[in-house]
Amino acid sequence: MNPDTDNIQVVVRVRPLSLKEHEEDAPNFVIIDEAKPNTINVNMKPKQKPFIYDCVLDHYTSQERVFDLIGKPMADTCFQGYNSSIFAYGQTGAGKTYTVQGRTINNPNEDGSERGLQPRVFEYIFAMRQKAIEANTQTNYEVSCTYCEIYNEEIMDLLNPTRNNLSIREDVHRGVYVEGLKEVNVKGPKEAYELLRKGAHARHTGATEMNTESSRSHSLFTIIIHRMVRYFVFYYPN
Repeated sequence: MNPDTDNIQVVVRVRPLSLKEHEEDAPNFVIIDEAKPNTINVNMKPKQKPFIYDCVLDHYTSQERVFDLIGKPMADTCFQGYNSSIFAYGQTGAGKTYTVQGRTINNPNEDGSERGLQPRVFEYIFAMRQKAIEANTQTNYEVSCTYCEIYNEEIMDLLNPTRNNLSIREDVHRGVYVEGLKEVNVKGPKEAYELLRKGAHARHTGATEMNTESSRSHSLFTIIIHRMVRYFVFYYPN
């Protein structure tokens, strides 16, 4: 995967059958062709139908591998001055939360190898920030986060739940943004993950047949990296 040559890439991660599906002896409709690693076949009648993507990951793919393929290149692109976005899409129970957040949101260190994209990206960004500062003492980076939810066509600030029905604006310099969204400075990955945990508890959830705690909304967690260069001005009076 090369973010320098492709603006949008589509990655499919195939989850294993759930316990409920195993108990019901449900068939596996998604088949990965080992001879064509970027192709999945959907077992349809009268014959299988192939779908081709930029990358296909089977259910044996580790969380670390997912980060190496997706999270790390996107974070590197941000430090080059470009906006990056990871958009997780799929029906309830497809494994979006597991891929993005990991096994548990309450304690990221408890997961170990099952940490998702977000905690790994947090850790990587602050490690890169520290390396950049050590390489150039005149450069510093400030990192801040926002977290909002779209529910019933209304935008709510998950870091300040009293603010809801926020408006989307567009500015020449900032681009598209949510007006009045709380932006919180963070000093390290633990602080960023704490904001994620805090906001997640304010989200709208509800039970479905596939997931007892399904998110009933869309959420957007944004990391803003500000690069600042220190400089000296010499003034010579007459």
